[in-house]
Amino acid sequence: MRYYLDTEFDEAESTLTLLSLALRGEDGRELYLVSTDFSTTLCNPWVRANVLPHLHSQLPKDHWSEYPAKYVMPKDKFAEQIELFLCHDGSPSFWGYYSAYDWFLFCRLWGGMLLMPKRFPKVCYDLKQLADTLRPGVPYKDACPPPVTAHNALSDARWNETLYNFIVDTADKQAERDDHHSPALQRGVDAFIRNARRGS
Repeated sequence: MRYYLDTEFDEAESTLTLLSLALRGEDGRELYLVSTDFSTTLCNPWVRANVLPHLHSQLPKDHWSEYPAKYVMPKDKFAEQIELFLCHDGSPSFWGYYSAYDWFLFCRLWGGMLLMPKRFPKVCYDLKQLADTLRPGVPYKDACPPPVTAHNALSDARWNETLYNFIVDTADKQAERDDHHSPALQRGVDAFIRNARRGS
C-alpha cells in the first residue's frame, strides 16, 4: 500500500531537527506525530513564523478526540508508533514531495536505513520526479493548489495524495490520447504508471 510522507524540520548549518511527521495511507488512515525534543527558541526565524504556528492545526479526522493526549511525544517514540501504524502491511511504499530530507529523517528514527524493519523499502518515491517524468511542463499546482494550512506535515501529506492521483490519472489519459509515441516508449509509459499505482 502507498503511504504519503511529510515532515517539518528545523535546519541549521550543521543540524537537521525533526519537528513533526505525518503518514497518510491510501486507505485513508493517518498518523501524525509531533516531537518534544526541540526548543522553539532555537528554531530559525522562518520555522518560527511558518511552521510552529501550524504544528497543532491539523489532526487525523477520525481520532480528534483521542489524539491530543497521544500525538506529542519524544522523537525516540516515533519509530514504535510508525511500526504499529504499519503493522498490517507487509510491503509498504512511501511517497513524498521533494522528499530527500523527509526520507533521511524518517530513516534516522531507526538509526539509519539498514536498521529499519526489513519489510520497509530502502527508497521513498518522489512526486516531483514523477510529475517531471509523466507530466513534464504541466503546471500541476494549478490543478492541485497547495493546502491552505501549508507547512503542517499532515496537511501536506494529504496534499501529496491529491497530487499523486492527479499525476497518474492525467498521465494515463494523456497516454491514451498520444498516438505519435513509438510502441516501445508507450510501453515504458504504461509500465511506469502501473508501477506507480502499485507503489513498486
